[in-house]
Amino acid sequence: MEPVRAPPLLSAVVDRNVEIELLPPGNGVDASIDDVWHVLSVVDEEFVPPLSARTDSLSMELRSDLTQPLTPESMFNGPVTYFESSRSEFTLIARVDGKVAGILGFLPDYHDPHLPGLSDLGPTTRVTTIAVLPNHRRSGVATALEAALADLPEPSLRPTVTVRTWSTNRKALGLFRKRGYGALLHLPDDRGPGISTVYLSRSA
Repeated sequence: MEPVRAPPLLSAVVDRNVEIELLPPGNGVDASIDDVWHVLSVVDEEFVPPLSARTDSLSMELRSDLTQPLTPESMFNGPVTYFESSRSEFTLIARVDGKVAGILGFLPDYHDPHLPGLSDLGPTTRVTTIAVLPNHRRSGVATALEAALADLPEPSLRPTVTVRTWSTNRKALGLFRKRGYGALLHLPDDRGPGISTVYLSRSA
């Protein structure tokens, strides 16, 4: 697959104060490293399991050095390993009046050969992270990020886009359904009693 070239700053998709920029892996993300780290640190414990407890941005495996149950002391370094893995992904970053408001991380050419229902899809564009800072929620930033992803040309965007969240994350599920995602795979109690992992997909 040919490397994906980052387009220039995308035009605002919500109002004139919102800008969406595509950051390529590595040096592209590093140019806005403080902004990406800030968003992940703020939303860390809102995720199930917390970002700081995970080995990377794709798997659900917990870090082997963590004590159980999870405690603030066991996660004092923040989502370091998650952040390091996200630097190998593409990141859409939203800024309002020049300040970071949210991020969307994705892999443009992802294939999961292990999970039934996903392996048959072939390569997809996989959304790994979508997060908006609390003071910018319910203002269209998450929708703007998702819309910007949909506007990317090939090879940045595969014919199918997939995303994963958890069953009690109703805000995210509502956003994805509004954006045309449908249920693809449901793993009961995957994240704890009564908390399932939900995979969704849509056509690009």
